[in-house]
Amino acid sequence: KKTSLYEGGHRVPCFIRWPGGGLTGGQDLGGVTRSVDILPTLIELCNAKAPDGWRCDGISLAPHLRQPKQPVPTRLSVIQYGHLNDGHWGQTAKDTAAVLWQEWRLVHGHELYNIQRDPGQTQDVAADNEDLVKRLQEHYEGWWAAVGDTLTTYQPIALGSAAENPVRLCSADWAWAYVDNQSNLRGCVMDSGTWHVDVARGGRYSLTLRRWPEESGLGIAAPAPVMQGVDGSFPEGKALPVASAWLRAGQHEETQPVPPDATAQRFEMLLDQGPTTIESWWYDADGKELAGAYYLTAERCE
Repeated sequence: KKTSLYEGGHRVPCFIRWPGGGLTGGQDLGGVTRSVDILPTLIELCNAKAPDGWRCDGISLAPHLRQPKQPVPTRLSVIQYGHLNDGHWGQTAKDTAAVLWQEWRLVHGHELYNIQRDPGQTQDVAADNEDLVKRLQEHYEGWWAAVGDTLTTYQPIALGSAAENPVRLCSADWAWAYVDNQSNLRGCVMDSGTWHVDVARGGRYSLTLRRWPEESGLGIAAPAPVMQGVDGSFPEGKALPVASAWLRAGQHEETQPVPPDATAQRFEMLLDQGPTTIESWWYDADGKELAGAYYLTAERCE
């Protein structure tokens, strides 16, 4: 189950193929590998150089990809879920985690499973392995002490940098609101969240709000048609009686009327360099909050 701390919630396949670099597949790497290993692996494969002072919890798998018989180093690893608890936003909870070591999995800080003997994780053997449980718990305590204070800090999205301008944000980037898929959007979740951003270059910015993706061409108030995909479908999206839009970026806020046939609502605001937050709301004719703008395009005006 997605977001589960048991093996099925976080164990996924990773396929690496690079014929030009001699990686043609047909080999399996044993041991625990993690998503944080991908970046250092790519750095080594590309003969790139990491920035000075750069630190990463991952390791390069390049030597093991080139020589699959060379075992991946044994290490203790932590899988920690944060912010999203039972489908709702909240504080990251201690022990909402799994500790991985070889064939062992410590779940929720007190359940222990041997996934070689018990891949379904149905037999808790913590009582029979107290020393191992203690060791895994101690590793987690040290990990939490090192990173716990950062788990409630949102990593801002850069706006206006020379590397990417404009920047397109969506409701999946919100803090404190869960609207991250088409079912949420089409059902019109009556909520709004906060975008945490870092203004790379201060100046005048064009901030354009949309309810639907720009490429859809749909109006802000319009419903979305039924979408039939290869492996499923999405129902018709609801119409929304939008009459005005409110936007706050940093210390600046503004409300504008929204024409009935508008596909987007554009604001211009002066943004100072540095971290800040952005919020939005659609309102009906009576001034009632309807929902946040699910899409935002931010562009620094040259």
